[in-house]
Formats: sequence, C-alpha cells, structure tokens
Amino acid sequence: MPNRPLRLCEQPGCGRTSAMRYCLAHRRINLSSNSRRDFDQRRGSSSKRGYGRRWEKLRKMILARDPLCCVRANMLELIVMARHASMVRNSDMSVLTILELHLKHFCNGTRPSTDVDHIIPRPAGDDNEDNLQGACHECHSYKTAVFDSKFISRGRGIDISTILSLADRPRAKRHTPAK
Repeated sequence: MPNRPLRLCEQPGCGRTSAMRYCLAHRRINLSSNSRRDFDQRRGSSSKRGYGRRWEKLRKMILARDPLCCVRANMLELIVMARHASMVRNSDMSVLTILELHLKHFCNGTRPSTDVDHIIPRPAGDDNEDNLQGACHECHSYKTAVFDSKFISRGRGIDISTILSLADRPRAKRHTPAK
C-alpha cells in the first residue's frame, strides 16, 4: 500500500513537511486550542454561570466606583489585619509570609480597572458590593489563578478563607482609592 505524500504544515510560516495537516510541533498547539474550545463549550454561557444582565449592571457600577485597581491595597489591608490578629494569638505566620511574596505580582493601583473581582471567590463569596472590587486585567488574572478553589484543591493556591480567619474577619473590607 503506498504512503501518503508529504505536504507542508498548515501553520503559517512553518515550512516543515508532514503526512498530516500539521507538523509534529504544531500538532500539539492546535490540539490545545481544540481542548480550550471544548472546555468553553462544557462550561456554558456567561449567563448560565451567573454573569447575565444583572451582573453587567453591577459590573458597570463597580467599575465606576473603583476606576483604579484596588487588589493590592485590599490585600495589604488584609495582611496587616491578619498579622495583627496572628501576633495577638501567636498563630502560624507561614500563610501570611506566602501571601506577602505574592504581593509583588499586583500593580500599585495606578492601572485602570477593567475587570470586577470577587474578594472572596464564588461560590463562598457572593455578588454583594462589599465583596466586589475593581481590578486591572493582570491583577485579576493573577489573583484568580492563585486564590481560585480549583488551584487550591490541586495544592497550587492559597485559601483566602484561611487568611480571613487569621484576620478574624467574615468578609474582606473594600479599599476605595483616593480621588
């Protein structure tokens, strides 16, 4: 039985030959984009995940209230309160030390807010205004990656409820930047 003739990889600018549509190097890239597409289809539309018309109104209101990124300021406030409560109780400070190491990844509050972030992530947190803060895209993405429960369950994140319990606070307080 004759072999298929080799053809050029369909990735723009590649030039390698392959018996399939993409060469070996670009086959992995295109498989990952298919898995991303499958993931997006499985998780449902934004309105099915709780981000419908009501969320859009709330989002606009929070972005108007917090025109600059508030993530770092709220995290600093949380660390200070947790450190003070921990010193009083002589609790383990390792969680706070780890949290302080993550602070360098947040902006200093000079970037415009483009995303609305849940201070206490869903489903533990709610869509209450006190639990929402304006965030630049970079800070929001990093905070979501570090504090999201999916990452915590895999041992790669920090459970924000642990920090809140150290600070003796039921909910993180919102920082409003000076105008």
